[in-house]
Amino acid sequence: DLRSRGMERKLDFILPAVLMRGRVRDKGGRAVPFARVVLSEDGHEMMRIADGNGEFTMLVPFREERKTGIKETFIISARAPGFAESREVISPSIGSDKTIDIILTKGGWIKGKVVEEDGTPVSDEGKILLFLTLTEALSFPIGKDGSFLLGPLQPGQHLIATRIKGRKHVGKVVPVKDEETTSVVLVLERPAVVRGIVKDEDGNPIADAEISVFSESTMLTDLYYSDENGRFSFKFPGGNGRISIDAPGYLPFEEGIELRPGITKEMDVVLKRGYTLWGRVVDRRGVGIEDATIELFELDGSTRGKVKELKAGSSGFFSVTLVPGKEYEIAVSAPGYIRKSERVVAGKEGKGRLDIVMERI
Repeated sequence: DLRSRGMERKLDFILPAVLMRGRVRDKGGRAVPFARVVLSEDGHEMMRIADGNGEFTMLVPFREERKTGIKETFIISARAPGFAESREVISPSIGSDKTIDIILTKGGWIKGKVVEEDGTPVSDEGKILLFLTLTEALSFPIGKDGSFLLGPLQPGQHLIATRIKGRKHVGKVVPVKDEETTSVVLVLERPAVVRGIVKDEDGNPIADAEISVFSESTMLTDLYYSDENGRFSFKFPGGNGRISIDAPGYLPFEEGIELRPGITKEMDVVLKRGYTLWGRVVDRRGVGIEDATIELFELDGSTRGKVKELKAGSSGFFSVTLVPGKEYEIAVSAPGYIRKSERVVAGKEGKGRLDIVMERI
């Protein structure tokens, strides 16, 4: 502490940065006061409100590892009531000043409807995705009559697509003009339908079984649950996929499916009872370690095959169903702890407890 010794010293820190000044205007050159301006890069955002003359200033620090003269890429966006959002990619150089003129337009609208092949409005709940980039999209709800409204949008070409559970995506590039509304109709392909019942080995229905359905055509996984009578029904977009069914105390069921659009497939699934191993992942004080990674390996002589991976839940709790009589290795890891493995042999029925105590590195 220099002051405690009767000394003072001025320290100057020089950080690489760029000073960005700008103005937000409409098409006629008039200032748009109090527009919201956002600069974003790699998930980080900086926001400013333009003043009464539409002007704003930002001092943008660069990452420490960057050297003078190397450019970074940012997205700058601006919005104001009654105008479409403006988005622009910029690459300023470190140590330079940059002036940006942002022009806001009234924008246009996309008014549309999602219908079945026979022209009737789609009744399934879903969303319309408006893609800002190839990996970033905004979602808008589809109404009960299949209608949707997007806007105001900047003039230009906009990619939209449907996202409806169990249905194939339908996408379209829609041209938008300033202060005009473009109408569009998106027609969905008929889905396949899968329905059936989940039972145990004695023929009793299993309620609340989790049914996970992966579709190769959408590259998405949708979740469904059996009702109190063990019955389930879901739509499938056609093509290839995989269905997995899990229920506490039972061994998981998995099967590949290949269905043509429009057909109905009946499935009666019998789940076999398993041995439930449960417990907690804790430190030496007995405090649970949430989100610890638990890997399950099945041991068969000299072979060792990974069969499951899961995360410890609240208070480090975990539960997994094993094949009765089989030998397993359970490997547990967590940040800041030494990886630990335990071997267990699944009992023939019922449950067993295993608490895993982790040591700090």
